[in-house]
Amino acid sequence: DLPIEQPPGAASVYSDLGFMVLGFVLEVVRGAPLADQFAVLRRAWDGATTFNPLPTWLDRIAPTEYDAESGVSIHGEVHDENARALGGVAGHAGLFGTAGDVGSFARLVLQTFQTETALGTPSVMRTFATPCQVPSSSRALGWHPVFHDEQQRWFNPDRRRQDHRRCNDRRSCARGCWHC
Repeated sequence: DLPIEQPPGAASVYSDLGFMVLGFVLEVVRGAPLADQFAVLRRAWDGATTFNPLPTWLDRIAPTEYDAESGVSIHGEVHDENARALGGVAGHAGLFGTAGDVGSFARLVLQTFQTETALGTPSVMRTFATPCQVPSSSRALGWHPVFHDEQQRWFNPDRRRQDHRRCNDRRSCARGCWHC
């Protein structure tokens, strides 16, 4: 039993748990593992982004974290502890892909604001992008800026624009700095 930190609607706090639960729900509702569902969806933009990349990809993957305890860089393995505990496949973390692949996916997201795609309909996409009504929050149901971790994404459907940045220095980003 944890105490409620804020009354409902008073603040917006990111939690991996919501996206982890969403992944579990998708597995039950769709009757297939999340990685398999993503592999099918990935065909919509002809991408290679994947969970648990093959060892042959290691020369194309930047280390995600340095483990000071073992003195080894985490390479080709998700650095998020929850996703790692779930076998590298989770609703909130674990994907590996190229900048080009992320850009292709972002273009598909923007296209979905205009016409139905494998991601859904314009109406569904607008629902995911509608800012919540919590004071001082820029969050939406789906995509929103993420400042606490290494990946930042902005989708601006009105301007048909997407930006994304990748930082491999998790320790720096966790401190609130921007070293990428």
